[in-house]
Amino acid sequence: MTVKFGMISFAHGHADSYAEIIKGNSSNGEGETKDPLSEIVAISDNDERRGLDRSKKFGCKYFRHYEEMLENVEIDAVVIASENSMHKNQVVASARARKHILCEKPIAITIDQLSEMKDELEKNNVIFQTAFVMRYASPVLEACSILKEGKLGEIKAISATNHGKYPGGWFGKRELSGGGAIMDHTVHVADLIRLFTGDDFGQVRASSRKNLRSELVVEDVGLLYAKMKKTGIPVSIDCSWSRPDAWPIWGDLIIELVCEKGVLKIDCFRPHMDVALNGGSFFWKGVGEDYNEKMISSFCDSIERKKLSSIGAGFDDGAKAGLVALAAYSSLNRESSYVDLPSMVTVPKSA
Repeated sequence: MTVKFGMISFAHGHADSYAEIIKGNSSNGEGETKDPLSEIVAISDNDERRGLDRSKKFGCKYFRHYEEMLENVEIDAVVIASENSMHKNQVVASARARKHILCEKPIAITIDQLSEMKDELEKNNVIFQTAFVMRYASPVLEACSILKEGKLGEIKAISATNHGKYPGGWFGKRELSGGGAIMDHTVHVADLIRLFTGDDFGQVRASSRKNLRSELVVEDVGLLYAKMKKTGIPVSIDCSWSRPDAWPIWGDLIIELVCEKGVLKIDCFRPHMDVALNGGSFFWKGVGEDYNEKMISSFCDSIERKKLSSIGAGFDDGAKAGLVALAAYSSLNRESSYVDLPSMVTVPKSA
């Protein structure tokens, strides 16, 4: 089966990588056609210049409005890589059009948005996957296997970092992003911690002080403390955009699990080369797997099998990770006290 994709927006930095992989799956690398796993049929983007550029690059139709694309083009699935605030409307429209959905994270920026999305997805029975690409990293998969064996005993505490550079652009506009570093960088780590513990977050306390970048109206420094709901495991997450623009890589994703019988430390981007050149330039080059490729291939397989893969992050996974970030902002508004994670109530069928 060839999965026909429509791309909704190239606003997010990962969109080009996703599109390259989807298009690359239709060629053997030598320009010869094989049985394609996927293809890009159409692109919609409210930035006309960007959309036309990408439609030319990937050889497909361009639509200014995603509603028009969903109505007029035969596609099986969409990749939503727009600004965070736009996800809800695009997910709802895609679900109503019965298209399977791969959506960038965070999948929404309010509880009401999450509830409306959940209701529409349940009514239309489409596959929804949150783009939690780190689930496909070999260190993460190996960690899951080690923990399942039980040799380390129970997890007693977790410390995690997801540092990064300031992404720029719409990420610094609260009405589009929903927040700063806490909204952007909490969710990946929260999802992996849920995966490792088999538990949900119960309470969250957040702290954010004066920005490293004084010009920003969203936070670029954030530290979360949390307690897991059933096990009470204490958790810390440093989600700051604390890396300067000259940093050779965007950041890191490191999780340390302190267990009864040992410590398990996961460094998801360890395989790399540091390259220093005459003249003072220095850069970082990853040499490991392409996690995006593994995620896209898994999503295509899920569509063919008509069921989300066991490692794939579904809507509830995306929603529960997002609720951690929302609880963190609630904590900031209450002078950094612990707050319970908010519940998500499905919108009534008549809404």
